[in-house]
Amino acid sequence: MSDDGGVSLVYLMERAVSELRALTGVDIAFAASVDSVSGRLIVRCQEGNRTDGLLGLSAAPGRGLGWQSIERRRPVVAARHDHRAPARHRHAWSKIGEGIQAIFAVPVDVEAGERIVLYGAMRGTSQISAAAIDAASRVAALFEMYLGERQTGGTTTGLGLAQLCALRDSLHDIAELSTEPVVQKSIEDVVARLGRAYVAAPPRKPPSVFLTPRELEVLGLVAAGLSNAEVARRLNIEESTTKSHLARIMRRLQANNRTAAVRVAQELGLLR
Repeated sequence: MSDDGGVSLVYLMERAVSELRALTGVDIAFAASVDSVSGRLIVRCQEGNRTDGLLGLSAAPGRGLGWQSIERRRPVVAARHDHRAPARHRHAWSKIGEGIQAIFAVPVDVEAGERIVLYGAMRGTSQISAAAIDAASRVAALFEMYLGERQTGGTTTGLGLAQLCALRDSLHDIAELSTEPVVQKSIEDVVARLGRAYVAAPPRKPPSVFLTPRELEVLGLVAAGLSNAEVARRLNIEESTTKSHLARIMRRLQANNRTAAVRVAQELGLLR
């Protein structure tokens, strides 16, 4: 899977994992995505690992911390000594051989078929700080922007994420060609600043106001006065699916209810 510039989603997952580890200070960072055929959540890349126990690890729908984060649509944290953590989780951590004591999972807010989860894990402590979760959530926001660019064919940020990655790689290559330590350090500083510009600053409007064609369709019917059940019948979907769409819409538009969501969408020009 790649965008028009040839940058694959797995490649961006790898970059996100690197950013997550650098910004949060976790011992291990890794990312997983849902396989379109099996429906399982599969670990695609990792950094800071001592073994290959994580890579390729998969979980069936509804099983594991990653699926919990997807279903709850928020970060989930678990510690090995926590009696509330299912025994199968603690057993799985032991089998991996990484000495994991605490782990968190942060979902990337994307459409079904491209569900992604970012993970961070600690070996020497069972504590995960709120700052680490916040930083990981900001990295996850990058994927929201990137996927918005792919679905709309444009960019939701001034500099597209694919272009950002290509630019950073080019700078790395230039740094390696230079024999001057001062030049190398200057280039690496610029590369680091490019990453912080996307991750350190609070997410702006684009991720919140991007709505998929289906979400716009749902909201348009709501604006026309249809109930959730009527929207579901009109679109030939389950009512629970309609509610899920509306929950996502309200979160992105920062609206407390259906009426407010319609008003905000109209103000932003998303609905006529």
